[in-house]
Amino acid sequence: MAFNPPFCYSACVVKSPQGEKVLLGLGNGTVLRVKRGDLKPMELSPELHQQQITSMKHAKNLLLTCSTDKTIGMHSIKEDGEFEGTTLKIQLEDKPTDLTTGHDPDHIYFSDVTGLISKLTLKQ
Repeated sequence: MAFNPPFCYSACVVKSPQGEKVLLGLGNGTVLRVKRGDLKPMELSPELHQQQITSMKHAKNLLLTCSTDKTIGMHSIKEDGEFEGTTLKIQLEDKPTDLTTGHDPDHIYFSDVTGLISKLTLKQ
């Protein structure tokens, strides 16, 4: 795979029976998936955001991302971290800086550039 990625701003590890994969949130709004052992690139996602991905969290079969484009994204991924598609994108008033959740992604906590910490509750 030939690519010239921008800087990495966030990372998370996805554990699966096929081995651990590292997902890297890049400055152009894409996610690069690499094998943890040798860091060989496996897949570059489509553009998930319009600007840099500032934080990512893996929970179950979801990848949660936030970006300086003032959005939080929820993306469906396979067991080994392969990207399947964007499930939900939420527009925010201010740029988010970080996000987290427990093992259950029904509650997403995030901070923004104003220092505010917010909670999103997702209902199915």
